[in-house]
Amino acid sequence: MAAVNQESAAKDVVSIKVAILIIILSVIVFIGTGLLIGHMYFWDGGNPVSKLDIDYRRGIAQVEQNPDDPQAHIDLGWVYMQKKQYTLAEREYLAALNLDRNNISAQYNLALLKIQVGKIDEAKKILEQIKRKRPEDLKARATLGYVYAEKGLYEKALAEFRLVEKYYPTNADLMFQFGRVYEKQGDDAQAREYYNRALKFDPHMDKAKEALKKL
Repeated sequence: MAAVNQESAAKDVVSIKVAILIIILSVIVFIGTGLLIGHMYFWDGGNPVSKLDIDYRRGIAQVEQNPDDPQAHIDLGWVYMQKKQYTLAEREYLAALNLDRNNISAQYNLALLKIQVGKIDEAKKILEQIKRKRPEDLKARATLGYVYAEKGLYEKALAEFRLVEKYYPTNADLMFQFGRVYEKQGDDAQAREYYNRALKFDPHMDKAKEALKKL
């Protein structure tokens, strides 16, 4: 009986040791995996990697894996825009349009890029093309209104904004754009009205507060 008890105790000790070993190995694997993922996505030479860098790496991988997918090029182009690498962004948008020349997303993002680099006339041309193809695209219509305002075509700008306002009457940014146009036209009363509307819908909009101070 004593021998049996000793044998049973020995098995229990072995089982405990095996369990401890399994736990230790699991912890090592868990830590190692975490370090690998961290090295791949969150650290770069000891420095934290930003979300934008992660999006960049993901975008590059998507284009490499799916070179004939217009959306992959559009997504990478957007990342390049956030990184202010406009030449590379344009390359990706044009690549998307070479694959699908009627891709509205690629056209719209290309128009945004043209605005960013100060090529307002080119942005205007692209956005007017989108308007003809898809007049219900309110995002493009609002951006076209902004472009018209930049070109001094104030009545055209207001026409675009009024259309969008029917669907988004509480959009603070849209109210601010109304205010900008009226201010440029010299109508301070209307400008003040729309800047106040912008603040009603977004009380923290600093640009509207600054605009009101200048009137």
